[in-house]
Amino acid sequence: MGTGAGTGTGYGAGTGAHTERRAAYAVGGSFFAGVLMVVMGATAILQGAAAVRRDRILHSVTGYAYGFNLSSWGWLHIALGILVALVGLAILMRIRPARYAGIAVAALILVSQFMYLPYQPVWAVVGMALAAWVIWALATDRGPFGAPPSGAGAGGTGTGAHTGTGAGTGTGSGNRF
Repeated sequence: MGTGAGTGTGYGAGTGAHTERRAAYAVGGSFFAGVLMVVMGATAILQGAAAVRRDRILHSVTGYAYGFNLSSWGWLHIALGILVALVGLAILMRIRPARYAGIAVAALILVSQFMYLPYQPVWAVVGMALAAWVIWALATDRGPFGAPPSGAGAGGTGTGAHTGTGAGTGTGSGNRF
């Protein structure tokens, strides 16, 4: 068991893999949230179009504490759907402020789906769950948005002092997506 300076040959030596370990579900969360926001925006536009047309699929609700004119509610859904889809595209393009805008817009979608609850209860609950997941995914991804984190990928170099185990430090470069 000698000591000395040299290149590391142990697990992760030179790859930078040990410098930043992130769960796979959190790394892909922002990307999937962007895709999901585009889909949620499209469905919100379709919900709004059905409300503007006063379609028969929307049940007439009486006695609901939050009563709205169905036509104005439809136009609001269309506008919100366009906004959500645009923010989702910005997230997919990895624009830094889009993550924060995505959290705010997903919160608005969550509230609008709650208000939509008496008209289409099952779809509204699904929409609220998806919006909550988008908020979680965008809020928990702490990586540098718009650039791959240090140590992601292979092909780095590493050196370090070791005591026979070959543990070294290093940096790497690679693609995230």
